Amino acid sequence: MELVDRKAIETAYAREIGRVFAAQRRLFEDRFAESPEIPEETWEDDRKEITEVMLLFGLTIALLSFIQHGGSPLTSDDPAFDSAAADSLAKTLAKVRPRPQGFNPLDTGPPAALRGGITERATEIAGDIVAHSRDLLRDFQGRIESEPESVNVRDISHRIYGPHRAAVIATTETTRGQHFGSETAVAGTVGISQDDLWFTVRDRRVCPVCEPLHGRPRSYWGRFYAIGPPDPHAVCRCYIQYANLGEGVQP
Repeated sequence: MELVDRKAIETAYAREIGRVFAAQRRLFEDRFAESPEIPEETWEDDRKEITEVMLLFGLTIALLSFIQHGGSPLTSDDPAFDSAAADSLAKTLAKVRPRPQGFNPLDTGPPAALRGGITERATEIAGDIVAHSRDLLRDFQGRIESEPESVNVRDISHRIYGPHRAAVIATTETTRGQHFGSETAVAGTVGISQDDLWFTVRDRRVCPVCEPLHGRPRSYWGRFYAIGPPDPHAVCRCYIQYANLGEGVQP
């Protein structure tokens, strides 16, 4: 099923990525004014800051979805419970308005399977984001050599750190966290089924890639997108209805 309060969570995620990007954009423009060659430590700082946001929101989203789909989270009396991590999740959840009701992060935490998977993915995706940023800059540097009069540093800084890119990341990674949490919960309880159905959100933004998958079972869509949403493309908003949870088929 779709994550409850998804829109509010995704909006908060985009806002937080946007906040980080805005600070990085200002630093980028200052550095670029000195030299079009951006120091390596700037990119590394970018990667670390993006990883932190993606890790916190990823864990929050995955844990909400995990609980929503019947998973049993860690409790504060469990030896593996991390109180410092719980405090970070609580601060992340506080940025969402209205606040989701799925759990209290001060006494509920992600099990190891969730934490490990989200940590690995956040690190990987943040690295990909920075690698793409560097590619965008290289293209821009080529323009500096061939068309210096057309160069505007704000053009490239907004392509790398603009709100549209923040929104794309937030939508895609909300779907990824939602799906990872649901798959982990269902696999550990009632079990994954070949009858699990792929669902789009059925609005005007549904793409021609995902639209034909709507209502089709895992036995079909798994042949093309075994990982599930958002595997088909960026900004995918699809989700899975789980047969063994008895989730009813939506129109």
